[in-house]
Amino acid sequence: MATAGILAEDLPIFASYIDNGRGIPNDRETFRHLQGLGKYENQTEGRRLLVGPLPGLAVHADLRGLDYKVPYVVNWQKEAEKVKGLK
Repeated sequence: MATAGILAEDLPIFASYIDNGRGIPNDRETFRHLQGLGKYENQTEGRRLLVGPLPGLAVHADLRGLDYKVPYVVNWQKEAEKVKGLK
């Protein structure tokens, strides 16, 4: 989630990584730049805060990616089963 103002500020960064030479965005480099990681740690632009949901990795209802060792608020297995039932 971001405001229109933040997206406008970051537009030059997104535009600089729009094509990785294969016709697709270079999303890894965009992420590293926005987070101030690696070669970008001394950048003049401010860093963006990335907040992710639990579990830490997006699983997209793929049960193999669920981390059952981490306590969570949502029962992801039950949610995945609901999605499977919609097919």
